[in-house]
Amino acid sequence: LREHGLPLTGKIHFEGKEHLTKALDGETPVALLGLHMGPVELLHRAPPALTGKPFLILTAPAFSSALSAYMAEGRNREGKRVLSNRAILPGLRELIRSRGVLALMADQVPRWAREPEDGRNASGPLPDRIDLWGTVSLPYPSRLLGFLEKQGFTVLPTATRLEEDGSRTCRYYPAWESSARRSEEEDLPARLRAFLEDAI
Repeated sequence: LREHGLPLTGKIHFEGKEHLTKALDGETPVALLGLHMGPVELLHRAPPALTGKPFLILTAPAFSSALSAYMAEGRNREGKRVLSNRAILPGLRELIRSRGVLALMADQVPRWAREPEDGRNASGPLPDRIDLWGTVSLPYPSRLLGFLEKQGFTVLPTATRLEEDGSRTCRYYPAWESSARRSEEEDLPARLRAFLEDAI
């Protein structure tokens, strides 16, 4: 909130920045997939907007419409904008056509994105929840992740962290392999589970 609508300040460390560079230089749209933990605004503030390509931010609405509007006001800057619920489909079509960037958090997506579209994926039934460490159960955004895969997105898991000295770290993980290049043991739920457990 201290940086709401203002340029980023303070020291930011980057880990795995080569993964971000490779993804942004590719020929596919990019999805920066984070989670609602740490200095989450870095998920969309730290990467640069691409010239001539959209950079969209997708998140669930806040518990109050006034808060949603306030957050959008601060995020719509630096060539980036929040994807409003009224313009999701046109915005995604534009992003896919232009091979732009979509920033989102796996645990903060709109409710529609968590519902299985047809109940199955290539390796079997889609879960509606995902378990971390066999202890914590979270809603699984099956419809959204399935959409990203079908549309050929490069999915780049991203984690942010506030350090003890007040600096911040942004970690980019290797991009997920497409369904055609990974084994059944590396399906989307398993990939998401491994990322969330490591990031947390």
